[in-house]
Amino acid sequence: MGNTGSSLTDLNLFSKGGIFTRDQIDEYQDCTFFTRKDIIRLYKRFYALNPIKVPTNMQGNRPAIITLCFEEIEKMPELRENPFRRRICQVFSDDGAGNLTFDDFLDMFSVFSEMAPLQLKLKYAFRIYGIVIFLCLFISI
Repeated sequence: MGNTGSSLTDLNLFSKGGIFTRDQIDEYQDCTFFTRKDIIRLYKRFYALNPIKVPTNMQGNRPAIITLCFEEIEKMPELRENPFRRRICQVFSDDGAGNLTFDDFLDMFSVFSEMAPLQLKLKYAFRIYGIVIFLCLFISI
């Protein structure tokens, strides 16, 4: 695991040693609201959070098993000042602790993208803030 020594700018997107296979990119496009360019941009952001841990080749099952801990993810500008950052990451993480794989990371950004439908955003908003609302109602009773 980890960086193979190649820089991201030197990699061919679809070569044998590229970041993703064409099938992976197609699947990501089908499951998110992102273009190929968006997916690569988000991969570069994920990679930048821990270049030692995140490989430059994410082919196969690596996007589902390479995990960044919450402490690495929370440093992102989008989350840094958000008081619900831990809960946001917990909702999107497979492990429930806020640690994110690339697949989790992509899902999180997809839900928060401008292209995501309101119903999807509301579903996740309730999952994120629902506990807080429930506790506030319970305490006020």
